[in-house]
Amino acid sequence: MTDVHTGGCLCHGVRYEFTDAPLMTVNCYCRDCQQATGSPFATVMALPRTALRLLHGEVGAFTVKSNGGRDVTREFCKVCGSPLFTKAEMVPDLIFVKAGSLDDSSWVAPMLNCWTSRAEPWMPVAAGIPNCLENPQM
Repeated sequence: MTDVHTGGCLCHGVRYEFTDAPLMTVNCYCRDCQQATGSPFATVMALPRTALRLLHGEVGAFTVKSNGGRDVTREFCKVCGSPLFTKAEMVPDLIFVKAGSLDDSSWVAPMLNCWTSRAEPWMPVAAGIPNCLENPQM
């Protein structure tokens, strides 16, 4: 039987699900993720966009330019502001789900730390997995 993973925002106004295993799970220490989450890093899972099903609710979006000049759009609950998804022009077929928005994130296993060049000195980078100073090569 396929596992159904569910998640959503703090106020439960947005709910989603997916069954595909993440293609990649990373801890991102970039400054944008720090500011968007209010945390020293964000753990994100890359999925094919077609794998994610929005069950209900409406997301807001904010788009910025990446260091490479391409659009990065972060999506969040319009009511409570919880960060949920990221879409990057560089990889248009993928959606990045914030692991903290899962109902149960105990199974999540990051395989890489990225943007460690921006990691805060007071927060150790996760041990036991490879580090990448910026974005991983895709």
